[in-house]
Amino acid sequence: DTSIGIVSYKSGVFHVLENLTASQVLLHRKYGGVVPEVAAREHALTILPTITAALQRVKMDWSTIDRIAVTGGPGLQTALLVGVEAARTMSWLHALPVVRVNHIEGHVVSSLAGKSVRDVSFPAVALVVSGGHTELMSVPRLGTYKLIGKTIDDAVGEAFDKTAKVLG
Repeated sequence: DTSIGIVSYKSGVFHVLENLTASQVLLHRKYGGVVPEVAAREHALTILPTITAALQRVKMDWSTIDRIAVTGGPGLQTALLVGVEAARTMSWLHALPVVRVNHIEGHVVSSLAGKSVRDVSFPAVALVVSGGHTELMSVPRLGTYKLIGKTIDDAVGEAFDKTAKVLG
């Protein structure tokens, strides 16, 4: 999927103003799973229209954006490259800094949306199940992660995918 989030940070709290996704589920369903080159081509087709639509939904333009965050990995390199190059291009066009976001850390931190970091108790334990990434981590403080364990295959993510397929 190609997802665009517009996030505001005020008084120590992240607020998701918009989260728009261009899904590839129907496209990949006929292959029985994600095909990396097909995914990358679809990202290239949908990323700019998705960015534009997200900005329009929140009635914002580039002059109100102060930085661009982009997932730099881990993940399908062909698909990630599309997002990174789009971010670099928008950065150059609008003179904005780019912040690289680790895919796994993004999953952990997204659970804090709408909460003040001061209201979150640390240390914490985080479980991330996303496709081929299944990791259990100790989080002594935000931004510091210690891997407790992970699968050596994508069994947990595959179980979720197969269950979703059965459920339609």
